[in-house]
Amino acid sequence: MSSQKIDRLALLQLKEGNYLAFKAVYDHYAPPLLNFIYKIVKDIDLAQDILQLTFVKVWKSHAQIDMERSFDAYLFQIASYSSIDLLRQVAQNERKKEKLKEQAEEFSLSVEEAFLLKEQHLIIDQILSQLPPQRRAIFRLCKLEGYSYQEAATELGVSVSTVSNQLVSALKTLRQTLNGRAKNIIIISYLYLQYLYF
Repeated sequence: MSSQKIDRLALLQLKEGNYLAFKAVYDHYAPPLLNFIYKIVKDIDLAQDILQLTFVKVWKSHAQIDMERSFDAYLFQIASYSSIDLLRQVAQNERKKEKLKEQAEEFSLSVEEAFLLKEQHLIIDQILSQLPPQRRAIFRLCKLEGYSYQEAATELGVSVSTVSNQLVSALKTLRQTLNGRAKNIIIISYLYLQYLYF
């Protein structure tokens, strides 16, 4: 018998739910259908997945096979639609992955910033606790609270020159202390930029 007659008989039996007929149809169409799918998706693993999905759909709807229609056209249409649908899903998943990656990076950055801020405050507090009271007060007003020299002098009841001299001494102490404990170069660099320059 010709392959056309075999196909016709197999399709009739497939329509009736014959699994052996389904296997015969699969064996007959799988190679050319895989090549067709691969040309669409350009990925052999993905093409094989779509091939299996196509035949699952055929088996589930075997009773609706129209013997008056071209089965080849019917089968390749299912494969084509399945390929496009799966490509859309893959693209959507990639976009979701990229979005999640961006969110993870943002979260990681915010956690790191919070950690650095906490470390920064700990270092400043530890160093300031070693300063004489007036020098500590002047540093806090001028460097942490944004007072001008004149405002700090008025607040503390001292001269502007006293504020200037005490601040110079405080900054000198901070620089020396930081240079001796630079375990985190990021934190130390940040402290230098924010606090240790006039």
